[in-house]
Amino acid sequence: MNNFFKVIPGNQEINYNYSNFINRMRMPIWEQTNNHYYSYNTGLIHWVTFDFDFYASNPSLVPAMLKWLEEDLKTANENRDQWPWIVFMNHRPLYCSNTQKEDCTDNANLYSQVETLLYENSVDLTLSGHIHSYER
Repeated sequence: MNNFFKVIPGNQEINYNYSNFINRMRMPIWEQTNNHYYSYNTGLIHWVTFDFDFYASNPSLVPAMLKWLEEDLKTANENRDQWPWIVFMNHRPLYCSNTQKEDCTDNANLYSQVETLLYENSVDLTLSGHIHSYER
């Protein structure tokens, strides 16, 4: 598998029911998740990707997605001798100081469930986009 080209969907893909993204991008566990969440290892890093737009718009899938994330992070944490760094990537940030309600507060409860798992499993870095301003 090519470890140089991995992508995650953003909010624009939901406008087309993810059809363009799903039909053009095949990520590591495409058959199970249609690219909405997956993980892989490269170098010293365990990469975890997660689509918050899909997560928030499909309440019936939330338990399965959280269970997958919990198991994946637990396994990654147990294998830090091989991959000492865990990096979590998603399009929308977990939180921000921006005042745009739909970007920062609408799904805060769902995001806090993910944040808890990241914290409990000592995730080293979270990378996200969507908000077009710099925050850290």
